[in-house]
Amino acid sequence: MEMTRRTVLVGGATAMGLAMLGKSASAQSFTKPIEIVVGQPPGGGTDTYARAIASALTPFLDGQAAVVVNRPGGNAVLAIESVMSSRPDGYTLSMTSGGTAVIKRIWDGNGPDIATDMRPVATIGMYASCVVVRKDSPHQNINSWIEEVKASQRPVLWGHTGRGSIHHIAGQALLSEYGLPTRDVPFQGAPDARNALVNGEVEFAVFGTQNLTGFEEQVRTIGILSTDRDPFVEGGKTIIEQGVRAPLFFTPIILHAPKDTPDDVIAKLENAVRQATESEEYKKLTGTAALVVYFRSADETQSWTKTATEEWRPVIEQVKQQNAG
Repeated sequence: MEMTRRTVLVGGATAMGLAMLGKSASAQSFTKPIEIVVGQPPGGGTDTYARAIASALTPFLDGQAAVVVNRPGGNAVLAIESVMSSRPDGYTLSMTSGGTAVIKRIWDGNGPDIATDMRPVATIGMYASCVVVRKDSPHQNINSWIEEVKASQRPVLWGHTGRGSIHHIAGQALLSEYGLPTRDVPFQGAPDARNALVNGEVEFAVFGTQNLTGFEEQVRTIGILSTDRDPFVEGGKTIIEQGVRAPLFFTPIILHAPKDTPDDVIAKLENAVRQATESEEYKKLTGTAALVVYFRSADETQSWTKTATEEWRPVIEQVKQQNAG
């Protein structure tokens, strides 16, 4: 009789009650591998971050593995949208370049809005843009370079990673701040922009600090466009340290979940990611690729996303208008 009563009680549970039970169980333990969807092909910086965190996460996911799934296309939009439409149970996450996603939304005027369409789990890394010159350049700092460009009688050619990219916006924001006469030359990624600089096709370039590694004998930065130095760039000072003021554009590397993922699942994932970023394995894997370890909580990440969207919008729209003209 007692068993029958229990059976009736369970059988009569509401759908909401079962859903809450499922959420609680999900938050208590992971029972299958987690997928981390990356919107770029294997081998790039975001993919490397994803593989590093996936490798380091297993001990903190109740022994379950984290698996990287590459889904390139649409400038990472396809990957983001696939995670947006997935079940909000914590088993499908996206690895997103936060700054790139914010800029693309404003630049294109459509596509996913990571501030409202997704839930952040945590930030695990950071890219910063930098102004780069050839190694034989006479300029040792950003100030002397600004003065020379300002005095130029012709537009100075500069390279970046494509119009609407974070490095394009970061560079143009600095140039506009000081009214420097330049003409931009877009390339398909940092390696092409760096090669063009080395070959003398452009006079300076703006790309990510991680792309300096291995090319120290050919190029160097005269100013990092961020609040913090990059520990892998020896002697590289920020423009702020050098007394230069301009809007700063950088991109945190963010793990996102579908927006309806329960709070307790987000909290468990965030805690696992925090421990993974503190592990020696993660530090070793990112360090080998000269990638910065930079952890921020879900709340801190969401705050950054909203602030960046608000503060960057007028600058991005101005750069877009300049290019249209």
